[in-house]
Amino acid sequence: MTRVSEALVYCHRRSVFHRNIHPSNVLTAGDCSNIQLTGFECVRDPLQGETATLEELQKRDVRVLPPEEIQNSTSLDYRLYDMFQAGVLFYWILEDGRWPFVSTFDYITGAGLLEFQSSTDHRYEPLRRLVTAMLATDSRRRPDLFTQVHGELAKMS
Repeated sequence: MTRVSEALVYCHRRSVFHRNIHPSNVLTAGDCSNIQLTGFECVRDPLQGETATLEELQKRDVRVLPPEEIQNSTSLDYRLYDMFQAGVLFYWILEDGRWPFVSTFDYITGAGLLEFQSSTDHRYEPLRRLVTAMLATDSRRRPDLFTQVHGELAKMS
């Protein structure tokens, strides 16, 4: 999670927003010493005139769509959009490959609730709180920056 947050800090500082953060788009070396993000076909760079095509966006997994996209929000903050998707990924990591919900639509309509396993690891409860905040259905309630997420993860290591 720390390495992924570092990669997203790097991207966001350059005004590049991934928009397709998914376990299949995270490449790791065997010992996780080297992590690379892939799947940048949905990227949004405000310095460019265009963003992802509708066809590219429709290929995404329904479990990583942020609520604001489903609710047709008039103003999307791509930084917080990535925050939600990273929250889904971090949940997936924390829960050993279990997804938090079948689809974001289920999650925002109340049909999908976040259920966490229990753990005796002292880092588990702070991680659970962080992931829950990242998955807030109201984007304004999510952590604002990946530097903040990275700092929280660093405190836990």
